[in-house]
Amino acid sequence: MAFNIGLNVLEVDGLGSPAITGAATSVGAFNVITQRGVPNAPVPVTSFPQFAIRFGSYFNGGMGAYLVKGFFDNGGQTAYINRVVSSDAATGALAASATLLDTVGPATLKLEGGFRGDVDPGTWGNALYFTTGLNTETQVRVRETTLASVTGTVLAATVDMTALPSLSVTVDNEAQPTTLTFKAADFPGGPNVATAAQIRDAINRQTMKISASLTADNRLVLTSAGATAKVKRDFTRIQVMTANATLGMAAMAAPNAGTPAARSTTGTQLADTGPFSVGDAVLIRDGTNRALVKIQTVNPTTNDITWAPAVANIATFDALAIQVSRVTFNLKIAYGGNDDEHLVETWTGLSMEFDTATYAPAVLNDPITGSKYITVLDEHSSSGPGANVPATVATYTSLKLGRDGVPTPNDFIGDQAKHRGFFAFDAYDVQLVTCERADPAILTAGLAYCAGRGDSMYVGGVPQAFVAAGQAIGYGSSFQGKKV
Repeated sequence: MAFNIGLNVLEVDGLGSPAITGAATSVGAFNVITQRGVPNAPVPVTSFPQFAIRFGSYFNGGMGAYLVKGFFDNGGQTAYINRVVSSDAATGALAASATLLDTVGPATLKLEGGFRGDVDPGTWGNALYFTTGLNTETQVRVRETTLASVTGTVLAATVDMTALPSLSVTVDNEAQPTTLTFKAADFPGGPNVATAAQIRDAINRQTMKISASLTADNRLVLTSAGATAKVKRDFTRIQVMTANATLGMAAMAAPNAGTPAARSTTGTQLADTGPFSVGDAVLIRDGTNRALVKIQTVNPTTNDITWAPAVANIATFDALAIQVSRVTFNLKIAYGGNDDEHLVETWTGLSMEFDTATYAPAVLNDPITGSKYITVLDEHSSSGPGANVPATVATYTSLKLGRDGVPTPNDFIGDQAKHRGFFAFDAYDVQLVTCERADPAILTAGLAYCAGRGDSMYVGGVPQAFVAAGQAIGYGSSFQGKKV
């Protein structure tokens, strides 16, 4: 049977010896100043290292860390920590911050010291540093609707292949051409009476890079199979390097390329829609021209995408060189130093588009998986999709102007309606309540709070100077008679 702190009445049958069982004192509530932490939002911790992750460690501005360490060193099991900060608008606690400008110039994203979506004020945040940079995204070309091919001249019913002339062909811009050779055995009736079909079949037997076929009027057609182009994520290309009059092939000064899908001012077909989702900001470029747009629709069955705003000059883009890629950015956070040795978080592929899964404020402020060091605010830049991502900040830059302030007795006492100060513990089952300050008003309020709850005991102290001066007993006696 569990007992509460205070007076417990228990009816027994009188047969056994009465016993006084001590009430549990393993759950403490600490209304204290800490190095960091979201104010007036109690968090349970079960060890000092866990406390340090959320609230920092020892620092000159408060005693919270020392009290919690002593609690666990003396057998405490669970501590609810409520960080108390100064609420004064002019001099009170303020989060360190930095405002990031976008690639055009306007403000786009504000960083503040925080924890998973909640602002975490204080000078601790002045030791936070960040870098930003554009993320390297997969570049996708326009879909190829027809593979690259070359067609020779009309061949006779029989072709004299006695000389077994080879054919040199470069496929998909490979560094070395593919040499097609022939042997007498390729032509059962004899090389001097070879047929176009036999030539076609001989080519197809010796390479998978090229597919040979014949037109209705007996022209040899060589088509890239596309294997190399697929690996290179490029269009297919084919080029006859040296003339072969026997096969009807002339030397080509440049390769023939595959046929790209049609482009309109508001959309096209892509080789792969996998990297893209509705809402993504994307960059369309060909090496000379560029446009930033926002994806409106994606059809993975047909590989069609549409975008807005319209790209009026899309017809001037080199269709074979067009690359489409998402526009996202990376954010690195360091703590305690401005170098990678102090790196604590890396966030990649963040977007400034609110309707995407990688929207920076949603990712960084997520209450479960968000940042443990910063919270962010969208400044709603007017620069437009893609241009509104933060400009590159290559060197670690600090957040600034974090401030602690000095809490007053009222900050510790709190507000019952707003669940601040002592009243922040209202929703939690605690057995011991304490505060690092020994001001009479705070001690009185702490005792009253525990009396009002009826299930907890207040553990207070005396001002530090009173111990040496022999005033501790007198100070404590002024609070005797309070119900605890």
